[in-house]
Amino acid sequence: MSSADLQIDPYGPVFISYRHSDGKSIADRVSTLLKSVGVPVWIDSEAMQVGHIEKRVDRAIEQTISGAIVISTEDTAHSDVISNNEVPRFLQLLDNDPTFPICIINVNDKDAVGEGPDYSAPDRRMRTVAVGSDLKGPLSSIKQFGVEKEDLVTLVGAMAAERVKRIHQACQERDDRIVRLGLSSWEESISRASSGNHLDLQLAAPKSGDRFNREALETFKDTLKETRKAVEYVSPSVLQIEGRAHLFLAFVLGAQFPETFVKRAIVRQGDENWGCKNDGDQNDSFLHLTDQIVCNESLSGHARVAVYLDLVPGRLDSAFASFIEANKEEISYSARIGMREPGQIDPNDGACIAREASNMIRALSGSHGGAHIDLMMRCPLPLAFMIGRNVNTLSFTVYEYERDENKYLPMLDVDTFSRSNVIAKVLV
Repeated sequence: MSSADLQIDPYGPVFISYRHSDGKSIADRVSTLLKSVGVPVWIDSEAMQVGHIEKRVDRAIEQTISGAIVISTEDTAHSDVISNNEVPRFLQLLDNDPTFPICIINVNDKDAVGEGPDYSAPDRRMRTVAVGSDLKGPLSSIKQFGVEKEDLVTLVGAMAAERVKRIHQACQERDDRIVRLGLSSWEESISRASSGNHLDLQLAAPKSGDRFNREALETFKDTLKETRKAVEYVSPSVLQIEGRAHLFLAFVLGAQFPETFVKRAIVRQGDENWGCKNDGDQNDSFLHLTDQIVCNESLSGHARVAVYLDLVPGRLDSAFASFIEANKEEISYSARIGMREPGQIDPNDGACIAREASNMIRALSGSHGGAHIDLMMRCPLPLAFMIGRNVNTLSFTVYEYERDENKYLPMLDVDTFSRSNVIAKVLV
Protein backbone atom coordinates (compact mmCIF):
# COMPACT_ATOMS: atom_id res chain seq x y z
CA MET A 1 0.00 0.00 0.00
CA SER A 2 1.35 3.43 -0.93
CA SER A 3 1.57 6.14 1.71
CA ALA A 4 -0.99 8.21 -0.20
CA ASP A 5 -3.53 5.41 0.24
CA LEU A 6 -3.20 5.25 4.01
CA GLN A 7 -6.51 5.94 5.75
CA ILE A 8 -7.61 6.83 9.29
CA ASP A 9 -10.13 4.52 10.95
CA PRO A 10 -11.98 6.35 13.77
CA TYR A 11 -12.74 2.95 15.37
CA GLY A 12 -9.15 1.74 15.11
CA PRO A 13 -6.53 1.61 17.87
CA VAL A 14 -3.99 4.27 18.75
CA PHE A 15 -0.50 3.18 17.72
CA ILE A 16 2.17 3.64 20.40
CA SER A 17 5.65 4.06 18.90
CA TYR A 18 8.57 3.59 21.30
CA ARG A 19 12.10 2.23 21.70
CA HIS A 20 12.01 -0.92 23.81
CA SER A 21 15.39 -0.31 25.50
CA ASP A 22 14.44 2.93 27.27
CA GLY A 23 10.79 3.61 26.48
CA LYS A 24 8.92 0.47 27.50
CA SER A 25 7.94 1.61 31.01
CA ILE A 26 6.46 4.83 29.61
CA ALA A 27 4.71 2.95 26.81
CA ASP A 28 3.15 0.56 29.32
CA ARG A 29 1.90 3.47 31.44
CA VAL A 30 0.39 5.20 28.42
CA SER A 31 -1.22 1.96 27.24
CA THR A 32 -2.85 1.41 30.64
CA LEU A 33 -4.14 5.00 30.75
CA LEU A 34 -5.52 4.82 27.22
CA LYS A 35 -7.40 1.59 27.94
CA SER A 36 -8.77 3.04 31.17
CA VAL A 37 -10.11 6.15 29.41
CA GLY A 38 -11.59 3.91 26.71
CA VAL A 39 -9.18 4.07 23.77
CA PRO A 40 -7.95 0.77 22.23
CA VAL A 41 -4.21 0.40 21.73
CA TRP A 42 -1.75 -1.15 19.31
CA ILE A 43 1.55 -1.67 21.07
CA ASP A 44 4.34 -4.10 20.31
CA SER A 45 5.30 -5.09 23.83
CA GLU A 46 8.12 -7.43 22.93
CA ALA A 47 11.62 -6.78 21.64
CA MET A 48 11.60 -8.51 18.25
CA GLN A 49 13.96 -9.01 15.35
CA VAL A 50 13.91 -6.04 12.98
CA GLY A 51 12.56 -7.91 9.94
CA HIS A 52 9.68 -9.31 11.96
CA ILE A 53 8.69 -6.06 13.64
CA GLU A 54 8.82 -4.10 10.37
CA LYS A 55 6.16 -6.39 8.90
CA ARG A 56 4.02 -6.13 12.04
CA VAL A 57 4.27 -2.34 12.04
CA ASP A 58 3.44 -2.02 8.35
CA ARG A 59 0.48 -4.36 8.69
CA ALA A 60 -0.84 -2.55 11.76
CA ILE A 61 -0.72 0.87 10.12
CA GLU A 62 -2.09 -0.38 6.80
CA GLN A 63 -5.02 -2.04 8.57
CA THR A 64 -5.83 1.48 9.75
CA ILE A 65 -5.30 3.19 13.08
CA SER A 66 -7.16 6.06 14.71
CA GLY A 67 -4.13 7.97 16.01
CA ALA A 68 -0.51 7.74 17.07
CA ILE A 69 1.64 8.53 20.09
CA VAL A 70 5.38 8.75 19.54
CA ILE A 71 7.54 8.32 22.65
CA SER A 72 10.75 10.17 21.91
CA THR A 73 13.55 8.91 24.14
CA GLU A 74 17.32 9.05 23.80
CA ASP A 75 17.55 5.56 22.27
CA THR A 76 15.00 6.27 19.53
CA ALA A 77 17.95 7.77 17.66
CA HIS A 78 19.16 4.18 17.16
CA SER A 79 15.87 2.78 15.82
CA ASP A 80 15.59 2.35 12.06
CA VAL A 81 12.04 1.04 12.46
CA ILE A 82 10.85 4.24 14.15
CA SER A 83 12.78 6.58 11.85
CA ASN A 84 12.21 4.75 8.55
CA ASN A 85 8.86 3.02 9.01
CA GLU A 86 6.68 4.43 11.74
CA VAL A 87 7.27 8.18 11.80
CA PRO A 88 7.22 8.64 7.97
CA ARG A 89 3.89 6.83 7.82
CA PHE A 90 2.45 8.95 10.62
CA LEU A 91 3.58 12.10 8.84
CA GLN A 92 1.96 10.86 5.61
CA LEU A 93 -1.30 10.25 7.48
CA LEU A 94 -1.02 13.78 8.85
CA ASP A 95 -0.39 15.06 5.32
CA ASN A 96 -3.43 13.14 4.04
CA ASP A 97 -5.57 14.51 6.90
CA PRO A 98 -4.22 17.46 8.92
CA THR A 99 -6.59 16.53 11.77
CA PHE A 100 -4.95 13.09 12.26
CA PRO A 101 -4.58 12.70 16.07
CA ILE A 102 -0.86 12.45 16.79
CA CYS A 103 1.24 13.64 19.71
CA ILE A 104 4.73 13.17 21.09
CA ILE A 105 5.94 12.30 24.57
CA ASN A 106 9.31 14.02 24.73
CA VAL A 107 11.83 12.64 27.23
CA ASN A 108 15.00 14.64 27.78
CA ASP A 109 18.40 13.03 27.31
CA LYS A 110 20.06 11.81 30.49
CA ASP A 111 22.78 14.47 30.22
CA ALA A 112 20.43 17.27 29.10
CA VAL A 113 21.27 20.72 30.44
CA GLY A 114 18.39 22.69 31.95
CA GLU A 115 14.99 21.61 33.21
CA GLY A 116 12.81 22.45 30.20
CA PRO A 117 12.04 20.09 27.31
CA ASP A 118 14.15 20.14 24.18
CA TYR A 119 11.46 20.53 21.53
CA SER A 120 13.94 19.90 18.73
CA ALA A 121 14.97 16.50 20.11
CA PRO A 122 12.26 14.39 18.38
CA ASP A 123 13.25 15.63 14.90
CA ARG A 124 16.92 15.11 15.67
CA ARG A 125 16.43 11.60 17.04
CA MET A 126 14.13 10.48 14.23
CA ARG A 127 16.28 12.03 11.50
CA THR A 128 13.58 14.24 10.01
CA VAL A 129 16.16 17.06 9.80
CA ALA A 130 19.83 16.92 8.86
CA VAL A 131 22.31 16.59 11.69
CA GLY A 132 23.41 20.04 12.82
CA SER A 133 20.63 21.80 10.93
CA ASP A 134 18.95 24.83 12.49
CA LEU A 135 15.76 24.24 10.52
CA LYS A 136 12.61 23.16 12.30
CA GLY A 137 11.54 19.65 11.43
CA PRO A 138 7.98 18.39 10.87
CA LEU A 139 7.74 16.98 14.40
CA SER A 140 8.23 20.40 15.98
CA SER A 141 4.69 21.41 15.03
CA ILE A 142 3.15 18.36 16.76
CA LYS A 143 1.88 18.73 20.34
CA GLN A 144 4.49 17.50 22.84
CA PHE A 145 3.89 16.22 26.38
CA GLY A 146 6.09 15.38 29.35
CA VAL A 147 6.13 12.15 31.34
CA GLU A 148 4.49 13.34 34.56
CA LYS A 149 1.14 11.76 35.44
CA GLU A 150 -0.78 14.97 34.84
CA ASP A 151 0.75 15.29 31.36
CA LEU A 152 -0.07 11.72 30.42
CA VAL A 153 -3.65 11.97 31.71
CA THR A 154 -4.15 15.14 29.66
CA LEU A 155 -2.70 13.37 26.62
CA VAL A 156 -5.00 10.34 26.82
CA GLY A 157 -7.96 12.64 27.48
CA ALA A 158 -7.19 14.49 24.24
CA MET A 159 -6.99 11.18 22.36
CA ALA A 160 -10.32 10.07 23.84
CA ALA A 161 -11.98 13.34 22.88
CA GLU A 162 -10.73 13.11 19.30
CA ARG A 163 -11.92 9.53 19.04
CA VAL A 164 -15.42 10.36 20.31
CA LYS A 165 -15.75 13.36 18.00
CA ARG A 166 -14.68 11.39 14.92
CA ILE A 167 -16.92 8.41 15.64
CA HIS A 168 -19.83 10.69 16.53
CA GLN A 169 -19.43 12.52 13.24
CA ALA A 170 -19.47 9.20 11.35
CA CYS A 171 -22.59 8.13 13.29
CA GLN A 172 -24.40 11.40 12.59
CA GLU A 173 -23.88 10.83 8.89
CA ARG A 174 -25.95 7.65 9.40
CA ASP A 175 -28.48 9.60 11.51
CA ASP A 176 -27.25 7.73 14.61
CA ARG A 177 -26.83 10.07 17.59
CA ILE A 178 -26.11 7.53 20.33
CA VAL A 179 -22.78 7.61 22.18
CA ARG A 180 -21.74 4.05 23.07
CA LEU A 181 -19.49 3.14 26.00
CA GLY A 182 -18.14 -0.28 27.00
CA LEU A 183 -16.99 -1.12 30.54
CA SER A 184 -14.84 -4.15 31.35
CA SER A 185 -13.24 -5.09 34.67
CA TRP A 186 -13.68 -8.84 34.99
CA GLU A 187 -11.25 -9.75 32.25
CA GLU A 188 -9.18 -7.93 29.67
CA SER A 189 -10.49 -8.25 26.16
CA ILE A 190 -8.08 -9.36 23.46
CA SER A 191 -9.13 -6.54 21.16
CA ARG A 192 -11.84 -3.92 21.54
CA ALA A 193 -10.94 -1.91 18.47
CA SER A 194 -13.84 -3.38 16.48
CA SER A 195 -16.51 -3.23 19.20
CA GLY A 196 -18.37 -0.37 17.53
CA ASN A 197 -18.28 1.68 20.74
CA HIS A 198 -17.02 5.23 20.98
CA LEU A 199 -14.97 4.27 24.05
CA ASP A 200 -14.27 0.93 25.76
CA LEU A 201 -13.15 1.47 29.33
CA GLN A 202 -10.89 -1.42 30.39
CA LEU A 203 -9.44 -1.84 33.85
CA ALA A 204 -6.27 -3.90 34.09
CA ALA A 205 -6.77 -7.41 35.43
CA PRO A 206 -5.86 -8.04 39.09
CA LYS A 207 -2.38 -9.29 39.81
CA SER A 208 -1.95 -12.97 40.61
CA GLY A 209 -3.65 -13.85 43.89
CA ASP A 210 -5.47 -10.51 44.18
CA ARG A 211 -9.22 -10.06 43.89
CA PHE A 212 -9.00 -6.39 42.90
CA ASN A 213 -6.32 -4.24 41.32
CA ARG A 214 -5.76 -1.07 43.36
CA GLU A 215 -3.47 0.41 40.72
CA ALA A 216 -6.16 -0.09 38.06
CA LEU A 217 -8.74 1.64 40.27
CA GLU A 218 -6.38 4.58 40.86
CA THR A 219 -5.89 4.84 37.11
CA PHE A 220 -9.66 4.70 36.58
CA LYS A 221 -10.02 7.51 39.12
CA ASP A 222 -7.45 9.58 37.20
CA THR A 223 -9.06 9.05 33.79
CA LEU A 224 -12.79 9.06 34.56
CA LYS A 225 -13.03 12.84 34.34
CA GLU A 226 -11.38 12.66 30.91
CA THR A 227 -13.97 10.12 29.77
CA ARG A 228 -16.75 12.49 30.79
CA LYS A 229 -15.08 15.43 29.05
CA ALA A 230 -14.69 13.39 25.86
CA VAL A 231 -18.41 12.54 25.83
CA GLU A 232 -19.33 16.10 26.81
CA TYR A 233 -17.74 17.44 23.62
CA VAL A 234 -20.54 15.95 21.51
CA SER A 235 -23.50 16.58 23.88
CA PRO A 236 -25.23 13.25 23.20
CA SER A 237 -28.96 12.79 23.60
CA VAL A 238 -28.64 9.06 24.33
CA LEU A 239 -25.91 7.08 26.11
CA GLN A 240 -25.61 3.34 25.54
CA ILE A 241 -23.62 1.13 27.93
CA GLU A 242 -22.50 -2.47 27.62
CA GLY A 243 -19.88 -4.72 29.14
CA ARG A 244 -18.98 -7.08 31.94
CA ALA A 245 -17.89 -5.29 35.08
CA HIS A 246 -18.15 -5.20 38.86
CA LEU A 247 -21.36 -3.65 40.17
CA PHE A 248 -19.61 -0.85 42.08
CA LEU A 249 -17.94 0.29 38.85
CA ALA A 250 -21.24 0.25 36.95
CA PHE A 251 -22.75 2.39 39.73
CA VAL A 252 -19.82 4.83 39.58
CA LEU A 253 -20.04 5.12 35.79
CA GLY A 254 -23.74 5.92 36.15
CA ALA A 255 -22.97 8.57 38.77
CA GLN A 256 -20.40 10.09 36.39
CA PHE A 257 -23.10 10.36 33.70
CA PRO A 258 -26.24 11.38 35.64
CA GLU A 259 -29.61 12.14 34.06
CA THR A 260 -28.84 15.84 34.43
CA PHE A 261 -25.94 15.29 31.99
CA VAL A 262 -27.48 12.82 29.51
CA LYS A 263 -31.24 12.49 29.83
CA ARG A 264 -31.62 9.03 28.39
CA ALA A 265 -29.46 5.91 28.80
CA ILE A 266 -29.76 2.36 27.49
CA VAL A 267 -27.84 -0.57 28.96
CA ARG A 268 -27.29 -3.60 26.76
CA GLN A 269 -26.97 -6.94 28.53
CA GLY A 270 -26.90 -9.92 26.24
CA ASP A 271 -29.79 -9.56 23.82
CA GLU A 272 -31.75 -7.27 26.14
CA ASN A 273 -31.90 -3.49 26.34
CA TRP A 274 -32.59 -1.92 29.74
CA GLY A 275 -34.00 1.58 29.89
CA CYS A 276 -35.65 1.69 26.45
CA LYS A 277 -38.99 2.39 28.09
CA ASN A 278 -38.01 5.30 30.22
CA ASP A 279 -40.44 5.79 33.09
CA GLY A 280 -43.60 3.74 32.74
CA ASP A 281 -46.37 4.34 35.25
CA GLN A 282 -44.97 6.60 37.97
CA ASN A 283 -47.43 5.03 40.43
CA ASP A 284 -46.03 1.52 39.99
CA SER A 285 -44.14 0.25 43.05
CA PHE A 286 -41.76 -2.67 42.65
CA LEU A 287 -39.70 -2.33 45.86
CA HIS A 288 -40.08 -2.27 49.61
CA LEU A 289 -37.89 -1.63 52.64
CA THR A 290 -37.23 -4.53 54.99
CA ASP A 291 -34.88 -5.42 57.85
CA GLN A 292 -34.68 -1.83 59.08
CA ILE A 293 -32.42 -1.62 62.12
CA VAL A 294 -31.58 1.33 64.35
CA CYS A 295 -27.89 1.02 65.15
CA ASN A 296 -26.30 4.12 66.71
CA GLU A 297 -28.40 7.31 66.56
CA SER A 298 -25.87 9.33 68.53
CA LEU A 299 -23.69 9.98 65.45
CA SER A 300 -24.75 13.61 65.18
CA GLY A 301 -23.36 15.33 62.09
CA HIS A 302 -21.58 12.19 60.88
CA ALA A 303 -24.48 9.86 60.23
CA ARG A 304 -24.00 6.79 58.05
CA VAL A 305 -26.79 4.61 56.70
CA ALA A 306 -26.04 1.12 55.40
CA VAL A 307 -28.20 0.06 52.45
CA TYR A 308 -28.39 -3.43 51.00
CA LEU A 309 -29.88 -3.34 47.50
CA ASP A 310 -30.99 -6.95 47.11
CA LEU A 311 -32.95 -7.41 43.87
CA VAL A 312 -31.94 -10.94 42.85
CA PRO A 313 -34.17 -13.96 43.64
CA GLY A 314 -33.10 -15.98 46.69
CA ARG A 315 -32.06 -13.99 49.74
CA LEU A 316 -28.39 -13.92 50.65
CA ASP A 317 -28.14 -11.71 53.73
CA SER A 318 -25.31 -13.10 55.84
CA ALA A 319 -22.55 -10.86 54.47
CA PHE A 320 -24.63 -7.71 54.99
CA ALA A 321 -25.65 -8.85 58.48
CA SER A 322 -21.99 -9.44 59.35
CA PHE A 323 -21.15 -5.95 58.10
CA ILE A 324 -23.80 -4.38 60.31
CA GLU A 325 -22.64 -6.34 63.35
CA ALA A 326 -19.01 -5.34 62.81
CA ASN A 327 -19.86 -1.66 62.23
CA LYS A 328 -22.87 -1.09 64.48
CA GLU A 329 -21.12 1.68 66.43
CA GLU A 330 -20.33 3.63 63.24
CA ILE A 331 -23.67 3.07 61.49
CA SER A 332 -26.79 5.07 62.39
CA TYR A 333 -29.30 2.93 60.56
CA SER A 334 -29.48 0.02 58.13
CA ALA A 335 -32.09 -1.24 55.69
CA ARG A 336 -32.58 -3.73 52.90
CA ILE A 337 -34.28 -2.76 49.64
CA GLY A 338 -35.92 -5.78 48.03
CA MET A 339 -38.45 -6.69 45.35
CA ARG A 340 -42.10 -6.85 46.41
CA GLU A 341 -42.52 -9.80 44.08
CA PRO A 342 -39.21 -11.68 43.81
CA GLY A 343 -38.43 -13.04 40.38
CA GLN A 344 -36.77 -12.26 37.09
CA ILE A 345 -36.83 -8.51 36.43
CA ASP A 346 -38.30 -7.34 33.15
CA PRO A 347 -35.75 -5.00 31.50
CA ASN A 348 -38.69 -2.79 30.46
CA ASP A 349 -39.28 -2.11 34.16
CA GLY A 350 -35.61 -1.31 34.80
CA ALA A 351 -35.90 2.49 34.62
CA CYS A 352 -38.87 2.51 37.02
CA ILE A 353 -37.13 0.20 39.48
CA ALA A 354 -33.91 2.23 39.34
CA ARG A 355 -35.79 5.47 39.98
CA GLU A 356 -37.72 3.95 42.89
CA ALA A 357 -34.55 2.53 44.44
CA SER A 358 -32.80 5.89 44.04
CA ASN A 359 -35.70 7.68 45.74
CA MET A 360 -35.60 5.21 48.64
CA ILE A 361 -31.86 5.71 49.08
CA ARG A 362 -32.29 9.47 48.95
CA ALA A 363 -35.09 9.30 51.54
CA LEU A 364 -32.97 7.16 53.87
CA SER A 365 -30.14 9.68 53.65
CA GLY A 366 -32.47 12.64 54.12
CA SER A 367 -34.24 11.18 57.15
CA HIS A 368 -30.87 10.98 58.90
CA GLY A 369 -29.66 14.50 58.20
CA GLY A 370 -28.14 13.90 54.77
CA ALA A 371 -26.33 10.76 55.90
CA HIS A 372 -23.47 9.16 54.02
CA ILE A 373 -24.62 5.91 52.39
CA ASP A 374 -22.71 2.61 52.68
CA LEU A 375 -24.05 0.81 49.60
CA MET A 376 -23.90 -2.93 48.99
CA MET A 377 -25.57 -4.27 45.86
CA ARG A 378 -26.90 -7.58 44.63
CA CYS A 379 -28.67 -6.76 41.40
CA PRO A 380 -28.30 -6.84 37.59
CA LEU A 381 -25.53 -4.59 36.29
CA PRO A 382 -27.94 -2.35 34.31
CA LEU A 383 -29.76 -1.43 37.53
CA ALA A 384 -26.50 -0.55 39.30
CA PHE A 385 -25.66 1.83 36.44
CA MET A 386 -29.14 3.39 36.26
CA ILE A 387 -29.36 3.88 40.04
CA GLY A 388 -25.99 5.64 39.95
CA ARG A 389 -27.47 8.09 37.42
CA ASN A 390 -30.24 9.10 39.82
CA VAL A 391 -28.50 9.71 43.15
CA ASN A 392 -26.66 12.95 42.44
CA THR A 393 -25.85 15.14 45.48
CA LEU A 394 -25.41 12.13 47.80
CA SER A 395 -22.14 10.69 49.13
CA PHE A 396 -21.40 6.96 49.18
CA THR A 397 -18.97 4.26 50.06
CA VAL A 398 -19.54 1.50 47.50
CA TYR A 399 -18.71 -2.12 48.28
CA GLU A 400 -18.12 -5.32 46.32
CA TYR A 401 -18.96 -8.82 47.47
CA GLU A 402 -15.99 -11.10 48.18
CA ARG A 403 -17.31 -14.59 47.57
CA ASP A 404 -14.38 -16.52 49.09
CA GLU A 405 -14.69 -14.71 52.43
CA ASN A 406 -18.44 -14.05 52.23
CA LYS A 407 -18.11 -10.36 53.04
CA TYR A 408 -18.43 -6.94 51.49
CA LEU A 409 -15.22 -5.00 50.89
CA PRO A 410 -15.15 -1.18 50.68
CA MET A 411 -13.93 -0.17 47.23
CA LEU A 412 -14.45 3.54 46.60
CA ASP A 413 -15.68 6.71 48.27
CA VAL A 414 -18.03 8.44 45.84
CA ASP A 415 -19.25 12.05 45.91
CA THR A 416 -21.99 12.32 43.32
CA PHE A 417 -22.22 16.10 43.65
CA SER A 418 -18.81 16.44 41.97
CA ARG A 419 -19.33 17.50 38.36
CA SER A 420 -15.89 16.47 37.11
CA ASN A 421 -15.05 13.20 38.90
CA VAL A 422 -17.30 11.37 41.33
CA ILE A 423 -14.54 9.11 42.70
CA ALA A 424 -13.19 10.74 45.86
CA LYS A 425 -10.93 7.96 47.11
CA VAL A 426 -9.81 4.41 46.35
CA LEU A 427 -10.19 2.26 49.47
CA VAL A 428 -9.17 -1.27 48.51
